[in-house]
Amino acid sequence: MIIHRVLSIQAAGWAAQIAAIIVLLLVSTGRQDTKSAVSPGSLSWPHCALAVCGAWAWRLACLLLLASLGFHYSIPDDASRFYLSWGWYKQPYLITWDGIWQGGTFYVNGLAMHLTHDPLAAVRCVAILFNLLAPLGVFLFTEGIYRDHGHSILTVLFAAPWWIGVLLGTGTMPETPLIASLLGGAGLFLIGLSAAPRSRLLAWWAAALCFTVGTSFHMVAWMVLAPILLVLLVYAWISQRHGGAFQLTTWLWFAGASVSYCVVWLIGCWVKFGSPFDAMQRNAQSLIRDSGVTLLSARISAYPLALWHDLWPLLPLVLFGIVWGSVRAGSDRGRVRAVLTTIGLGLGVLVASAAAANPDGHPYTTVAVLGMALLPIALSPLVSLLSAVRTHTRAKRIGAAVLVASVAVFWVCDNQARAMRSLQAAGGPDTDAIAVGEWLRAEMHTPRLLDLGAAAPPVRVWTDNHNKDLAIIYACGFPGRLEQWEPYANPVDSMRQGQYLVTDRDVQKIEVTLRFKVARYSIYQRGRLAPGAMP
Repeated sequence: MIIHRVLSIQAAGWAAQIAAIIVLLLVSTGRQDTKSAVSPGSLSWPHCALAVCGAWAWRLACLLLLASLGFHYSIPDDASRFYLSWGWYKQPYLITWDGIWQGGTFYVNGLAMHLTHDPLAAVRCVAILFNLLAPLGVFLFTEGIYRDHGHSILTVLFAAPWWIGVLLGTGTMPETPLIASLLGGAGLFLIGLSAAPRSRLLAWWAAALCFTVGTSFHMVAWMVLAPILLVLLVYAWISQRHGGAFQLTTWLWFAGASVSYCVVWLIGCWVKFGSPFDAMQRNAQSLIRDSGVTLLSARISAYPLALWHDLWPLLPLVLFGIVWGSVRAGSDRGRVRAVLTTIGLGLGVLVASAAAANPDGHPYTTVAVLGMALLPIALSPLVSLLSAVRTHTRAKRIGAAVLVASVAVFWVCDNQARAMRSLQAAGGPDTDAIAVGEWLRAEMHTPRLLDLGAAAPPVRVWTDNHNKDLAIIYACGFPGRLEQWEPYANPVDSMRQGQYLVTDRDVQKIEVTLRFKVARYSIYQRGRLAPGAMP
């Protein structure tokens, strides 16, 4: 039923987009340099700030709605990153235990846990901050390309309901800060190209800092940063020949600052594992081990198909926007071409990595930053449509606004339907495990049925699946008060008197007493009940 509704919404959205494209081609005056749909100065910086805050408020409302539905995360990695962030809080480190997972997630969330006594609340606060930075990064990126407040505001508003950003922005997944830092860095660099000398240098240093932060969160940032620096190298060479501000010497310090975390990470891996590339080799081996030997055609097509999947609801505008931005003369054409070249090279790097080993288990999240980078280019025809009818009759202006509003409405509805379909898809967290975790959290806040005072021994968690353990720990939010037990080890013999055991297995031990049942899980306690006591 949901699938049919999604397809209907997408069909209606495509029809509205195609109609907008046709109207744009019909009413275009042929001017090569279309202006904003509003007069200069009618959209000020406060309007831009209001749009970013509006997008942030939309994200927070979505997070609140998901929380009210009992949703915690969509990918098991989220729970793992929460647990590992708590481990960083207990014992900070620079290089992770395997060198494969970048440390940015653990640094930020672990530091937040230092500032509060509630690890889950700390993670939620970090997620709220990241959901603010993501639309800000999108705004800076669009502003850097088009220098148009109206275009930037429209892109931010379209980015707010994006279902991938909503689902991955609920917890500790790195995609949200990755999008914020990479797009924000690229936007600051492009803004610096036309800024005054002092502001230009400040913008470029800020861009390099954003790239450095991005590489600390995910290896995808390393892959995308390489094409960015390559395109900038060509631009610096051309700029130097024509007396431009961004010269080869500038590129050297900019590139050095941007890859500084990568260099530190490689040196750390060299010291810790004996080789700077040991972690990358083991990551490739783990992808093959987890997924087996995948056909070459499937490896090569995984990331392009994932990008196609992410952009499917806006596909007509994406394809037309790419052509429109590449061929239409104007001051932004060079920047659009540079962005498209970088996206193409970045996708090529991802394809090459998948061909060498395997794509990761969730390729649609890996290419999320590329999909979001294409959003302002996809929306450029809508901005041009509003600009083209600016001098026409009132009826035509209203008609163009209605078309743009229709595309926006169908986009919001489609993303909402795709998010709900993703929640109902297989492979998500165990709902019973989540229910147990939430119940334990409530008991730890206000003990009613369990004796879980501050001096009580940790609750032992023993299930047949590592992901169930993590789901309980994540939903509870107090990793230090839970004790994860190996699935094939005896959990009873080493329990202390009065200690609780949460399990989805039947425990036949006289040393423990069944106290409660929560969903499919049983809560046992070490020790026997006194005669006449109620369980």
